[in-house]
Amino acid sequence: MAMTHREALEVLADRRGQHVVLTTHGSVDLWVSLSDTPLDFSYVPASMGQGPALGLGLALAQSRHGVVVVCGDGHLLMNLGCLVTLAAHPADGLLIVIDNGVYEVIHDMSTADTNRLPCGKTSPSASAPASSGSVMKTIQPLPAPNSCRTPLSPGPGGRRARTGPARRPR
Repeated sequence: MAMTHREALEVLADRRGQHVVLTTHGSVDLWVSLSDTPLDFSYVPASMGQGPALGLGLALAQSRHGVVVVCGDGHLLMNLGCLVTLAAHPADGLLIVIDNGVYEVIHDMSTADTNRLPCGKTSPSASAPASSGSVMKTIQPLPAPNSCRTPLSPGPGGRRARTGPARRPR
């Protein structure tokens, strides 16, 4: 069963440690109700898909704090090229994709069902090239809210939080 968007963010809030958390679009309002620290950064640009690149820049610019970027599946689909950039530049960053299966901004239009794509069941980031060193190899599922409370692991990588849409798709 899919967790809610809020439950996914609660898992992050519980495990974030001293990571900078950059939230985008649909996660901003929920995140501010869960966390209010100087390490929180709400990013809502006019163009979608820029959060992962900004998070990479923050991670490369400083090494004191890892960076977690939270974006939706629609946000990520607007700039899939960022996955190649993330894979090519090792940094202490983590991309969490809130996958609710719809573009909520444009009236809940369904996105591609990643479970039916050849790479969807094991690695939605399969387009990221594998190279030597640390790369984003797969997007692992986000742990369940009540699972053991291990902190986020450092280094490049991704997590996928399967959630249901906030509203019913048309």
